[in-house]
Amino acid sequence: MSKKFSPHPDTVCRKVIDFFRDNPEETLDREAIAIKFGCLPNAVHTLLGPAVQAGVLLRKENLGDGELLYSMGDLKKFSPLVRDKFQLDESVIKIEKNVPVPPRAKNSAARLAAQFGRMAVGDSFELPAAGRFMLSTAITAYKKANRGVNLVTRVTDGKVRVWRIA
Repeated sequence: MSKKFSPHPDTVCRKVIDFFRDNPEETLDREAIAIKFGCLPNAVHTLLGPAVQAGVLLRKENLGDGELLYSMGDLKKFSPLVRDKFQLDESVIKIEKNVPVPPRAKNSAARLAAQFGRMAVGDSFELPAAGRFMLSTAITAYKKANRGVNLVTRVTDGKVRVWRIA
């Protein structure tokens, strides 16, 4: 089963879908949508594009004037996104004294950058490719702090390999 389209309740896209759910026989052009839902007319197609791609809204050309008209699509592809609103109950807050702050943990990129210092020219290591963005952050920080060090990476077979070349 494919994932259902769930725009956030506060978006123009969601408000338009809700309108068509209540008025399934209606059609609206971009000017009407802009006026009714408070957005710029030239932004309507962009704002509603994801819902059209998901099939939740239909967009068809009016043969009379060439304007694009929106209408309700397949509601089976739509899922209302429900977010629980946090209600603060001050009576459950307990103020505590003398609770020590735990030491700050080093982030993964900082721990990874420490490994570069252990590498000699020609050394390399491999990580899962999912770590390539963290690796990029670590390499940038390490190169800034250690001028003259050069590290290169290559991604192959779902893994990323790092070589120290200078």
